[in-house]
Amino acid sequence: MTHIKDRETGTPTSIPNYENIDFITIQIGTNGGVGISTFYDIPMIIGNTVLDLPFEYKGATINTEDEYWALFPNRFYSNIALCIEYVQAKNPNTKIFLITPPITKFLGLDYDCGIKKVRKALIEIGEHYAVPVIDAQVNAGIWLHNIYKCTIDGTHLNEFGNKLWGTYIGEQILVK
Repeated sequence: MTHIKDRETGTPTSIPNYENIDFITIQIGTNGGVGISTFYDIPMIIGNTVLDLPFEYKGATINTEDEYWALFPNRFYSNIALCIEYVQAKNPNTKIFLITPPITKFLGLDYDCGIKKVRKALIEIGEHYAVPVIDAQVNAGIWLHNIYKCTIDGTHLNEFGNKLWGTYIGEQILVK
């Protein structure tokens, strides 16, 4: 498979080779992103993955990789789920860490800006797939009272914020 149909924007790049990858991190949603997506966007396929084709799902036979990936609607929850399953299919030994995004004071909006929904979504997805979630949003030391000490604009981390963020995430990867 060269790409996951209808998920790529822009020009395709080389597909990562996960054979020698020990771990990956997925951090997404700093600018919001959950929208109307819910946990129920993830197809509840019990006992089968893309590696078990063909199989029956909801009365239909899933024969190809493209048919399998098409079971995941193009929404926040299911796109994260698809990424996890894709990496696991390429190398089940690659450890995956989901990372909750930092808080933001984006464009002067209040704290949430959708960030709490993103955190909740990543925790739910992590639990569903038994994938560790590094909850940096509430544990890395960046909060509303120091947001401008840690960011250049209330959203994008500066050198100090990156040091806090990266140190916390690195420590969590080492202990998980």
